[in-house]
Amino acid sequence: MSERPVICRAGTGSGSGARRRAAVAAADGVLEADEEDVAVALALVVLFGWVLNPPTTWTILTEGELPRRWTPAADIAPVMLRSVVAAEDANFCVHWGFDMAEIRRVIGRGESRGASTLTQQTAKNVYLWQGRSWTRKALETAFTPMIEALWTKRRILEVY
Repeated sequence: MSERPVICRAGTGSGSGARRRAAVAAADGVLEADEEDVAVALALVVLFGWVLNPPTTWTILTEGELPRRWTPAADIAPVMLRSVVAAEDANFCVHWGFDMAEIRRVIGRGESRGASTLTQQTAKNVYLWQGRSWTRKALETAFTPMIEALWTKRRILEVY
């Protein structure tokens, strides 16, 4: 069996101590809002992070072709995984789910384009819907630190 290619270097990303603690602290802050709903969300994050691959999402049902076959990250060319990171979220390996520098840049320029990270997009694609709304963005913001705290960067990229 060959060794898995490196996507993010050790000590970077959500797996590193400070970033993981920040993500957990952010998730803890969300727990105060409605503990039952957050517990269900957290259970889903754990379930799809370690136990199951996400089922077909609403996006795939409405816009994709069925049936779909899951492809594990181990079966995807490493250059493809790195290309996705380069194109979609260049700072993926060093942020904790939110690219604050990019968010500040977009706000500072008054742009309406998104600054969503791969983790935020994964939260949206797996647990939420595609339309733009403040409700969806708030829920995405709640799921993101839980995903970052509990999933590896490799798993986030695989599910994305």
